[in-house]
Amino acid sequence: MNLPFAEITATQGVFLAGLGLAIFILLSRSRRYFRGKATSLTKTPGRLSAAGAAQKPPAHWHDAPDEMRRWQIEMHELARDYSARIDTKIAALQALLIDADQVAARLESLLDQADRQARPTAHSTPQTSTSRRETLPSPETIQQRLDDKRIDARLEYICALADEGLSAKDIATRLNRAVGDIELLLSVRPPRAAS
Repeated sequence: MNLPFAEITATQGVFLAGLGLAIFILLSRSRRYFRGKATSLTKTPGRLSAAGAAQKPPAHWHDAPDEMRRWQIEMHELARDYSARIDTKIAALQALLIDADQVAARLESLLDQADRQARPTAHSTPQTSTSRRETLPSPETIQQRLDDKRIDARLEYICALADEGLSAKDIATRLNRAVGDIELLLSVRPPRAAS
């Protein structure tokens, strides 16, 4: 019976053992390399751990052009900067919400206090049971009243300038308005009381 490995000499045996050891080492290193690649893909992008920040860049980065490395560093810095900005804005917004809640609670307590003070006493005439909150005008009504007062004040100012003897063109130039608008306002103004 002729065995295929029976005629191998000692030097050939050492050579085959060395070759087998080299193949084993290469396979185990490539397995570790590909396993490391798979775990690095599952990590969250943009978040570096404290240990990861101090580590050297991976070997495949050394082959990358300098421009690509600079671009990648700039992207990481930009992401860190925007993350810090967002965190700052969120903190400021939370502080504003706390302040708004405190002001709202203060307003509620003041409204309750005003309701208690507005309640009728035993010797006064009874009032309707509507609360103070229901009788407050809406914000739109308040804004309309303010706008009306501003318009009335502006009309009075225009009329005062006209009473001083300024022409509609001079008033329009002074107020940076159209001459036709000033003439229209002057034509509909109420008649002056005789002095």
